[in-house]
Amino acid sequence: MTKPIVLITGAAGGLGRALAFELAQAGTELMLLDKDSRGLDQLYDQLLANNLPEPALCPLDLAHAGPEAYLELASIFEQEFGGLDHVVHCAVHFEGLTPLEQIAPGQWATAMQVNLTAAWALTVSCLPQLKKSPDASVTFLMDDPDRSRAAFWGAYGIAKAAVTSMTEIMRQEWENTGIRVQTFNPGPMRTTFRADAFLAEDPAELPQPASAAALLAQTVLRHKAEGQS
Repeated sequence: MTKPIVLITGAAGGLGRALAFELAQAGTELMLLDKDSRGLDQLYDQLLANNLPEPALCPLDLAHAGPEAYLELASIFEQEFGGLDHVVHCAVHFEGLTPLEQIAPGQWATAMQVNLTAAWALTVSCLPQLKKSPDASVTFLMDDPDRSRAAFWGAYGIAKAAVTSMTEIMRQEWENTGIRVQTFNPGPMRTTFRADAFLAEDPAELPQPASAAALLAQTVLRHKAEGQS
């Protein structure tokens, strides 16, 4: 049986890293994407040290990637892997709680690019491969739905609200393709993003990302798991 092929963006981050371990243990082929090339190399070494399958690495900064980068990725999936089954958007850009009037245009553009535009562009570029998969999914990480309407969450909150609308449009437009378009809210976790947003919170009181990653892996591979039960 062919192994599912999974692309994880933000793979060097807290949840992305934990998800890579979960999916590797589940027998998938992984393409790990992140702007942090050193973090990717460390993750690669850790996976191999645990006798897990060798992943493919893609050091790419979504804040500056253009359409050609996404098309090149889609071409790699087609030529090197023969396709793509799942995309999990774990990449996130957050520069702290800021009033809207104090956000610089460059900060706004970067937040929108990473949290919204890159997720759309990458997904659409990979759509031909996903349509050919017998069990394809695209998963977007979400936050507390009320947060996008709360003061000081700025461009990040607005981008996440836009992602909510985007996923619903994708579901309707792709309902006959067999592609599962889904969202996942991991809840509070001990991550750098959480620490930047909740400065007074004690990280030691939060769960490690591994717990959320286990649930996310089940969500991504839902059909496979159902077929084995």
